[in-house]
Formats: sequence, structure tokens, C-alpha cells
Amino acid sequence: ASATHGLGFLGTAAGPAIPQLKAMLQSDDEMTIISAAGAIVRIAPSEQEFVIPILVKLLKESDSLYQDFVIDILAEINHAPRLSATELLRQAESLRVADSFTFQRQIVQLLSIWRGL
Repeated sequence: ASATHGLGFLGTAAGPAIPQLKAMLQSDDEMTIISAAGAIVRIAPSEQEFVIPILVKLLKESDSLYQDFVIDILAEINHAPRLSATELLRQAESLRVADSFTFQRQIVQLLSIWRGL
């Protein structure tokens, strides 16, 4: 996963890796999916729309540790302005968190993304 994450920082020079990264999105391992999605976002901005549904699904189904990584990638995409406030709240309600502090932090992150801050 760390090698995949590192590919993203190579930018468009890592373009030939996109087919393999897309294949990694089919993994059963959430961290592998998140790493591949993050790399795709950084390497090929034209492919960002491809990973958004995968990230939203992970946001809804992952535990709170992984949700933070997903939120960070969504912030990079700046997808949230395309989300309605209703969808944002629906996603926030579906977050699985261990405590109210974590929930509040994630709500603030989601709102920041939604506002495009």
C-alpha cells in the first residue's frame, strides 16, 4: 500500500500504472483500495470521476480509521461541492464512529469539503 501511495506523488509520470491501479480497486482490502484511489487521483485527474463512487461507498462502509483517509482523498478531488447538503448529511449519518469527538471531527471535515474550503 505504501508503494502505491508513493506512485501518486510521481504525478503524471506514473501514468502507465493506471491500469494496475484500477485493477487494485477490486481488492477486498480497504487500504489497498484507498491507496490505489489516492494514487489515481494524483496521477490522472481525468480519472477522478471513476474513483468517486468507490470512495463514497468506502466512506459509508468503512470503519472510522479508513473514513479519514477517504475524506482526505475526496478533499483532493474537491468533489463535495457537487454533493447536495442532503447527501452530505446522509453520508455523515452513516459513518461508524467510536465516540462523539470522532463523529464531530468527521462532520467538520465533510462540511469543509462540501464548502470547498
